[in-house]
Amino acid sequence: MWRCTWGAGHRIWGSVGSSGPRGSGAHGLCSLPAAPRPAGSWPRGSGQAPGGDLAGRWRAQSGFALDVKVPQDIILYNYDRHRTFFALGFFCIAQAGFWGYLAYLAFDSFRDPGEPQEGEKEKKKLRFPFTQGLEATLDAEKWRFGFTGACLAAGILIVGSASLFARRSIKQILLHQGGQEVSLTTYYPFGFTSTFTVPLRQVSCPAHRSQARAMVPVKVKKRSFYYVIDKQGEFTDANLFDLTVGAYREL
Repeated sequence: MWRCTWGAGHRIWGSVGSSGPRGSGAHGLCSLPAAPRPAGSWPRGSGQAPGGDLAGRWRAQSGFALDVKVPQDIILYNYDRHRTFFALGFFCIAQAGFWGYLAYLAFDSFRDPGEPQEGEKEKKKLRFPFTQGLEATLDAEKWRFGFTGACLAAGILIVGSASLFARRSIKQILLHQGGQEVSLTTYYPFGFTSTFTVPLRQVSCPAHRSQARAMVPVKVKKRSFYYVIDKQGEFTDANLFDLTVGAYREL
């Protein structure tokens, strides 16, 4: 009994239970594996790719080019949060003012109250300026500079973290014509924005869009920290995003 199978686009005949297919030296049924198909030739939106899963998890490997050539510039993602970062700017100013004033208060108020009495040369009485009657026996100079430095460090940390979050929050992603370059637009405090352009091969997304809960991390080569994409924004072309910016690449 002869049976027809397909492999690598060729029809192969073989007999069930015989020594091998007609015209071949192999034993049993001969079914050659299909040749790998370049990623660019797979139909967009099919959710399947060599080495990927049905969720569209594309990995940039040496044999497959994930860069999709587009005839014109295409916006892949957009999320306008001007009001949020405008308010963040005022938050930074308020925090800087508060911690700066607290540092000045500590530096100006925590002074040596006078010459120490006998038996108190090493330790001195210190009264806190923002408490009522609370006293502590501490070294005045160490407490003064320590508390001042702690206030300045807290202010710098809070303002720096808020500014860094704004700088790494993506407002818009633009894929340029040809699919080889991408422009990322990010925020500043007070809602200002800036745009930079990098080659698509230098952009990697370590987590798939469907796997991330609230933020999708994006890594850009030679830039510190991750950029973040808020999933509440609009993915104007989700499939093309998964093939380009949303693909994982070894940087």
